[in-house]
This record gives sequence, C-alpha cells and structure tokens, in this order.
Amino acid sequence: APYGNNMNNSSLFMSQSHKPYSNSNNNGHPLGISEYASSADLTNALVSSLRTMQKHTNMIKESISSAQNVVNIADPKAKELIFSVAAESMRKALQPLLLYELKRGFTAWTFVLRQERRQEKAGV
Repeated sequence: APYGNNMNNSSLFMSQSHKPYSNSNNNGHPLGISEYASSADLTNALVSSLRTMQKHTNMIKESISSAQNVVNIADPKAKELIFSVAAESMRKALQPLLLYELKRGFTAWTFVLRQERRQEKAGV
C-alpha cells in the first residue's frame, strides 16, 4: 500500500506483553507502586514513566516522518486528511499508555513528597 503498512497502532506502540492499564500489580497499588517504597525506587518509577512517555512520543514523530516520506500525493488537502486520520488513530492507541504513565509518575512523586514531610516532622 502506498501509505505504508506501519499504521497498525496497537502493535506499533505496545507489545502484547505490555498492557499498562491492566490491574495486575505487585505492590497492592493499582499502579504497582508502594507508598512505603524507598525514595530511590519512587524516583526510579517517576523517571521510568517520563522515559516511557518520551520514547513513545519519539516513536510517533518517527512514524509521522516516515509516513511523510512514503506518501507521495500532489493534493495537499488529501495529504493533510491522511495525516490527520493517522495522527488521531495514533492518539487513540497511545492515550491509555500515556495516562497510565502520567498517573504512575504523579503517584510516585506524591509518595516522595509524603516521605519528605514525614522525615521533616520526625526531625530527620
């Protein structure tokens, strides 16, 4: 197909084994984060979330760039329509992942703040 075969968003951005919005966890928290984890672990969870979002954002940029090179249409309105449809389908595919990672990063950040407050109250 002249429009490329990379437009299968679910397989392009998430493997079958990576389902971020599932309820499986290892710490009793829906996001797999424990409030009583070490500050380093919580910081790692936050950084991991940010890296995951950055990775998928870069994948979108690369997909759009490669699609622009593949699509060779003279009509600018048709080209714009194709890219707007592709962008919307990518947004739908990535939205659950990005929301999960935002929640996970925010949760880790709030847990770090709580730990710091407890340490301040304890005079540590």
